[in-house]
Amino acid sequence: MAYISDRKEEEGNLYFLLCETEETEGVRKEAEEMLKVYPEIVESYEKLNKSIKTFSTNSKIMPNTYQSLIENCLDEEHYTAALDLLDSFQNEQFYPPKLHIRKMMEIIVNPKVDKDINFKSYKILQHVLYTTGSIAFENIWNFENHSDPEEVWPVGYDSFWAFIKDKFNSLTQNIDDNDQSTRILLFLEQIVNVFEIDMRIKQRKFFSSILLRLVTRSRTNLRIVIDSLITSVFSKEIPMEAIRLSQRLLDQIIILSYAGHICRDSLKNEMYLQINLLEPSRMISFLQTLLSNTFKYQLIEKALLDSDLSNIKKEKKLILSSLSLVKITKIFLYSIPYTRNLTEPVAIWRHIFFLSSILQSYVNAKTLRQEKQGKVVIVHGLDDEEMDVVADDLISKRLKELKKWLKQKDMGDLKDRSELLLEMMDADAKQIKIFVDEE
Repeated sequence: MAYISDRKEEEGNLYFLLCETEETEGVRKEAEEMLKVYPEIVESYEKLNKSIKTFSTNSKIMPNTYQSLIENCLDEEHYTAALDLLDSFQNEQFYPPKLHIRKMMEIIVNPKVDKDINFKSYKILQHVLYTTGSIAFENIWNFENHSDPEEVWPVGYDSFWAFIKDKFNSLTQNIDDNDQSTRILLFLEQIVNVFEIDMRIKQRKFFSSILLRLVTRSRTNLRIVIDSLITSVFSKEIPMEAIRLSQRLLDQIIILSYAGHICRDSLKNEMYLQINLLEPSRMISFLQTLLSNTFKYQLIEKALLDSDLSNIKKEKKLILSSLSLVKITKIFLYSIPYTRNLTEPVAIWRHIFFLSSILQSYVNAKTLRQEKQGKVVIVHGLDDEEMDVVADDLISKRLKELKKWLKQKDMGDLKDRSELLLEMMDADAKQIKIFVDEE
């Protein structure tokens, strides 16, 4: 799969170095061209190359003498002493062994342990991660059958995703218990941090990433993975922090799919199936918090293609074309919501949300902000036909018609929300016109 190996600025212009494979040399491409053709690769590169320190490549497991001292304290449940020793021994040269890492993770969520000790355990694991990288966490989660039962952790689950689902479900069960909710959130935060750091370190060798090893073997049957991150999180009341963690984890899976290690179509189809099982408000909550603009517009395109397109007369060939600003304007802005098992007000509100969100996510995916001569400018990958749509103000013209159509609808509170979404779309359309006109 193609990937970006570098980003450069020369004479005020932004370029990416695009490699088709590991063996081929990178070809310099202008940012505008990359955003036109490979927006998902640009998106992944920008996420994976946020500032990150260089980790030591010489880190080793702590010497046995250190390990024995700590192990004795852990066995006798002298957690304060054990954590003090871990804190003093751990540095860029040494990291704790697997058993100690696992024990610290167990301490984080143990309700019988003082919350100060829970938090200290979390802080030490964070220190391990940010001083030695992900190497200490390589084989922490193991669900394979072993002759040695100590190799399996955590016990009682047949997969990592059953384990994750249980933790998210525990948050719902403990929603009124702030202390235990905090413990579970710290625990999940630690896991997500490990995956994110590991992915940044191994971004050209995703096949060895910790997360990929935990995804189902076929990497096409992703139901249990998506169920643990969507159904168990968005189908009930749960803290916003949990939603953010779920979306961060899902974002890493999306990056793996863009790199060709997970079947992208299977991921998209399974995700679409599961979000359609959610109540409309929870489905909208999922899409609002989804971190990938490129994946968001792909999901919403599927939803809008399921709407009523019988109104489309002249531009039918566009229905089967790739997503573009032209397709959004001439097809989707003229589509009609299906009510199916929804009331008309809910169907209209959801449909207008789809329209607003697909416009916003598509434009966000096709643009980058670049500092140029002390001023932030927008670099975009819109093609000539899309530029014509913007120049002719077709989006705003159609939005005026939609506003008049909406005025005639009796929708209660949902009418105000729908009108606000149309106003937001109008503001987005005007903003697009501004940065296109500035070229």
